[in-house]
Amino acid sequence: MGWAADHPELVDLPRPSGGVSAFPRFQGPAQVDEACEELADVHGVLVVPGSCFGHPDRMRIGFGGPTEELRHGLRAVADVVARTADKEGCLRWPAL
Repeated sequence: MGWAADHPELVDLPRPSGGVSAFPRFQGPAQVDEACEELADVHGVLVVPGSCFGHPDRMRIGFGGPTEELRHGLRAVADVVARTADKEGCLRWPAL
């Protein structure tokens, strides 16, 4: 939750009520499918695009693993989503 609070211009993340995944909405890109593909292919970070659930501006992020892996993944998510938004001409957010 601290990651989302540190980047309010990038992500809107309601506090999950339970479980080990979150479904944040990203400010800027109309859809995050391209970002999810890059995360998997380039960074080894596996997330599920929100388009699979009818919400193209969101992604499903699991957080049940080791803390350092989560931190690495969240840094990659922030950087890749920001670059995707920049390519689409959206507001550019600061990288982590």
